[in-house]
Amino acid sequence: MTTQHQMDPFEPGMDPFKVSEYIELCIAKHYAGTLSRGQLLRTLRKDVLSISQTAYCRLCGIGRNSLNDLEQDKGDLKESTISSAFRPFGLVPGMIKPDPDIYEFIVDRVKRRHAQYQESNLGRLFDQKNI
Repeated sequence: MTTQHQMDPFEPGMDPFKVSEYIELCIAKHYAGTLSRGQLLRTLRKDVLSISQTAYCRLCGIGRNSLNDLEQDKGDLKESTISSAFRPFGLVPGMIKPDPDIYEFIVDRVKRRHAQYQESNLGRLFDQKNI
């Protein structure tokens, strides 16, 4: 498994705007089919919350083996376990058809909605890390 989707963790007290943008762009990568469900969860857990699997399991109320299987895209997990794992990010898992164009659509929407996106380091960070 490559780690090109991973980024440096956010610093404590980081601007919520940047965190929200990051989450939205990670989700767009998932919609585009370039980031699996497990990679998405692992990226958000590590980069946004900067916590261990053990701490995240306590937060979500799921077992560590379940989280590990989910992040590794293994196993046959219950829908309730998957929902619990994504709940801290306000996400509800569902079935989608991967669409490579969705990433560009969401990036364009984000840029239009937030003019300061171009001035922030977030866009450059995504380009440098190539998540």
